[in-house]
Amino acid sequence: MTLSEPPRTTTRLAPGIPLVGLLVLDRGPADATAWLFEHGAACGLCQIYRNEPWHDELRPQAVDRGCPPRYADPTHDPRMRS
Repeated sequence: MTLSEPPRTTTRLAPGIPLVGLLVLDRGPADATAWLFEHGAACGLCQIYRNEPWHDELRPQAVDRGCPPRYADPTHDPRMRS
């Protein structure tokens, strides 16, 4: 998916959750994960779940405001509730 494509939905995340602004990165080693956690907000990338250090989401507002508080895991994310 590119940012110019229309939003899609999938049951992989949760039924009906649109994949708007989905960005998937293969970070490689743990030091890359640590660097992204520390510096990702400057690029608009935020770790969303504390138990998933590989899960970042594009949050453009983070560039100015910083990342929002993280959820413990996806079960605490209100977007995952149907």
